[in-house]
Amino acid sequence: MTFGEKAQLNRQLAPRTTPQFRDVFQCVHRSGVPAGIDTGFLAVNPRTLLLGKELGMPLRAPAGQRDPDGAVGSHSNDIAPGSRMADEFHETIPIVVRATALVLTALLLAADGAAQIQFPRGVSRRSPLASDPSGALPDYDGGFRFCRVWFRNGSAGDGDGWFVDYPRADENLSIRLMELTRTPVTQNGEGQPYPVIVRLTDPALFRCPFIMMSEPGGSYFSNEEAANLRAYLLKGGFLWVDDFWGEVAWRNWANQISKALAPSEYPMVDLTVDHVMFRMLFPVEKLPQIPNVGLWRFERRTSERGIESDELHVRGIPDRHGRIMVLMTHNTDFGDAYERESDDPSYFRTFSITGYAIGIDVLLYAMTH
Repeated sequence: MTFGEKAQLNRQLAPRTTPQFRDVFQCVHRSGVPAGIDTGFLAVNPRTLLLGKELGMPLRAPAGQRDPDGAVGSHSNDIAPGSRMADEFHETIPIVVRATALVLTALLLAADGAAQIQFPRGVSRRSPLASDPSGALPDYDGGFRFCRVWFRNGSAGDGDGWFVDYPRADENLSIRLMELTRTPVTQNGEGQPYPVIVRLTDPALFRCPFIMMSEPGGSYFSNEEAANLRAYLLKGGFLWVDDFWGEVAWRNWANQISKALAPSEYPMVDLTVDHVMFRMLFPVEKLPQIPNVGLWRFERRTSERGIESDELHVRGIPDRHGRIMVLMTHNTDFGDAYERESDDPSYFRTFSITGYAIGIDVLLYAMTH
């Protein structure tokens, strides 16, 4: 696979983006990085190049590191089975990241802090805790931060815990947001994304325009947490819950979120690909059921609980104006599409490319609605 000349690529691949964004991206390719944006080098591997091609966003190398036609080159055997599957941050091809499309701000108000965050054995704490009593995010610079919700598990649910897919899913989705849009993303001193862990009682929750929960089917909300989550959502915040399978997990989640948003007041709705959320940048043709990488690698199937989880559910909770406040992807695992993108070439091709397209659409919707 080789990236051709820029104009040819734009003609071939621009149809993958919505018309209202097409001119924006062609402008990005012509003019490069906007003034004032940090263009630090980011490690880019063949998966990044394939992702850019499939989604219509060709990436280009800095001057002095280009082919004669100015393109970044890669061949199909770079991602063939048996090739070295590098971690996202291992250096392969250094390029200048065309950082980013919207200036995003969502400074809401504050609340109170509580329960102590604990990390299970074997889980690396790579993200700071957003527990500053002032409500400030650590090293806040106005850029996008992936905010992962810490939560406790209850006895009535079904889920492993808040830390599933952490931290690589948080980091990798943030990287793709930098690569495929011009959204400013906060980075640490090494040029890596800088997500945070936030409790529902942390004042810093209200500085996160987007928050995510993995395996919420096991969650338990106290009255204080539910009240704070309600305030956050009604003030303009956005919650995505993902990777929970089967009826027990769904019933428990429905019970927990109803503490914050009563169904009589804020009923759930089914979402389809026609919703504006899934047409923000990359038009989505089908909402996928994404399995964990092990299930796909060894069994080539997508339903983690067999017949019980055969049917994918994509649901939302809108506010009184129709804005989706809560996105719920049930019987699917977008987090693994981000976290485990490097584990298996067929998994990346089958699930990660579409998963990233949808993930970026969701982020853009959350930060503009």
